[in-house]
Amino acid sequence: MVDTTESRPVLVAVAGDGSESAVRYGVAEAARRRTTVHLVHVIDLVPWREPAVLGVAERRARMGEETLWDAVTYARSLAGEGVLVTSELFHGEVIPGLLEAGQEAALLVLRSRPPLTSGGQPPAVCLKVAARSRVPVVCVPHDWHGVEGATTVTVGVDHAETSEPALREALAAASRRGAGLRIVCGWWMARDNDHTGATTNGIDPRSVRGDLERVVATIVAGDERLAAVPVTVDVQHARPADLLVDASHGTDLLVVGRHDPLVPRGSRIGPVARSVVARASCPVLLPVPGGTSHLWHGAAQREVQQQRTGAHA
Repeated sequence: MVDTTESRPVLVAVAGDGSESAVRYGVAEAARRRTTVHLVHVIDLVPWREPAVLGVAERRARMGEETLWDAVTYARSLAGEGVLVTSELFHGEVIPGLLEAGQEAALLVLRSRPPLTSGGQPPAVCLKVAARSRVPVVCVPHDWHGVEGATTVTVGVDHAETSEPALREALAAASRRGAGLRIVCGWWMARDNDHTGATTNGIDPRSVRGDLERVVATIVAGDERLAAVPVTVDVQHARPADLLVDASHGTDLLVVGRHDPLVPRGSRIGPVARSVVARASCPVLLPVPGGTSHLWHGAAQREVQQQRTGAHA
């Protein structure tokens, strides 16, 4: 029997290969949130891009149905009776389709494909969706199977004053898992001639640690579940992306802030988040900047409609 406490589903985007790692993560996350998992496969049938060959649309539709059904069967084998699995075929372009389907989700989960070569491009679909999504996005590496014995959520932050959305999401994720939270803050610049290492170029690790601890205290105040999460703060002089990628090898989940998707069209999620998504060995959660996704649904609907209308113009 399904016991639901979260009204919004965890939405999993199913690619042509079945996105098994994303499905595994989505089912597990739905169980933690006590909600449903909704699988969506987008059949990219754009008439003006398709060759005038009889039966192309029919074959694409049939392949899409088979792909989605295989993913649903796999998800149900993982979920058992504890999680309700629903599904949807979406006809249209992939990016606008996933943005539209995910507007009312609690979380949007996608499989992240690695670069083709060491100098190749990062996972395009996951990054493009994350750059415009008004709900939290999780990018799951294609070969992810979990880390045995890991009971830690790691969050990367840069400044205490802008860290609250990522810290709040990370604390909630750690609480749902019964895990500890490791806060990682890294910066990279030439060192001063300070043999003590206490201060480098005006950055005092002790002060940064104290500022982050105060933000955490504000977030957990009055919330017993979040207050019970063990928290450690790690401030290091290191390249932030490299530091977080290293941290991804021994953690359940990596939380990284992203840029505000309400800035003008063409914005990106940010260089650190982009690099981490491409290289991390664990799922990467990209929370909503400001933590106010429910306020943005109207704007999301207008933008998606504009994208779809513009594509047909």
